[in-house]
Amino acid sequence: MAPRLARVKLIQVEGVPARGRRHGPGRTRASGLALSIGGIALLLCATGAGCRSAAVASANLDALHGPDGRYKYKARQLTPMKAFMAQILLATGLSPEQVLEQQKESSIPNPARKTLAGLLILADGPDQESAPAGLRVQRVRQFAYLSCEDPSALVRERALIELGPIAAQADLGAPMPLVAEPANAPELSEAIIGLAEVIKPMLRSSVSVTETQRVDLEAACGLLAEMGFDVDGAHRILAVTAAVLGRPDADELFAPVAAFSAEVERSMIRQALARSLQDPVALTRAAAIEANWRAYGGDFLAEAMRATGGAPPAEDSVFKMAPVWPADEEVFLTVFRLVREHGLPAGAEDRAARLQQLFTLSTVAVDYSLFSDRTRNGAMLALGTVSGSGFQSLRLEDWQIWWDDHSTREQAALRQLDTERAQATPES
Repeated sequence: MAPRLARVKLIQVEGVPARGRRHGPGRTRASGLALSIGGIALLLCATGAGCRSAAVASANLDALHGPDGRYKYKARQLTPMKAFMAQILLATGLSPEQVLEQQKESSIPNPARKTLAGLLILADGPDQESAPAGLRVQRVRQFAYLSCEDPSALVRERALIELGPIAAQADLGAPMPLVAEPANAPELSEAIIGLAEVIKPMLRSSVSVTETQRVDLEAACGLLAEMGFDVDGAHRILAVTAAVLGRPDADELFAPVAAFSAEVERSMIRQALARSLQDPVALTRAAAIEANWRAYGGDFLAEAMRATGGAPPAEDSVFKMAPVWPADEEVFLTVFRLVREHGLPAGAEDRAARLQQLFTLSTVAVDYSLFSDRTRNGAMLALGTVSGSGFQSLRLEDWQIWWDDHSTREQAALRQLDTERAQATPES
């Protein structure tokens, strides 16, 4: 079903949900809820030309993807001028459906390229902190969704590049595991419809919100907050909140929606970051590693170093990053660059952990039978910065000699520490 232009009617139900596909543990996409993309674009158009372009780009991104996440090769696409003219026509009393009928479906020979262009338009403009609220929500909604749902690896990579700085500013807290059993499509659709039904009269009203409306709004947001939703569910919820928060009077009228939307955004970012670490393409997974590092810092980098050493995640690990294969060159290069730029994640006082991380770098640096020249050079450059060796070299013989000497001294020092601790511990 084609998307509908509407200023107030934010959502519509398509009837019986179509078959979905599985995405991770317990993850099912369903097409029971279709968001009125054009209406969201028009609501956001009121915030200015730059935001109008971003809103249209977001609407076009939605139109380019079908309910199953795959590309559509024939879709309605808006331009900022068409959206502006539609807004004028709506002001003259023409119905949203009549405006939509003037838009014809066009052939999309390369939807991946269209998606990448729309993503870059959405990323352009003011930084996330100074951007209008509606634009901030749309960025999170699209970047997080595209980072793990788009069929194109290049689009997923670019979405993660844009998502990283947003995640760094979002105060995400601790990582969260993927939602094993997200709310099913009918339940989630019904809850979103309930929120939209509460919002509709508030959008029409030119006076302040009544106490009854505020209570109903908080209840509708609370109901959705209690439901478990995955990236796809958050993507649909944020389509509604982005439209509402794009209004100039949103801070005054829709404070509960703003608080609820912020929590959904944080949840969506955390889940997108976790899922992106499982991407099958090394280039995309490398972008996911940098985005996760921006969000979680040294704790994540320690996990990434463990993975590059071929070790499975620890039982208490919150990241669950799988071991990296030697062929995943881009992943190794990204991890080693982060180490070179920011240092080893192990503190100087944790000599055993530091020695293990230096062992990983040294092993990669000298093993030309498994690792490419680029990967080994990346490890050597990192060693030259963090090892304390006092030299830089791209010769494996230099690092083999250094490691033999350094590991012997460090292991002797660790044994001495163990002995001193044993002597200091009173016998029971």
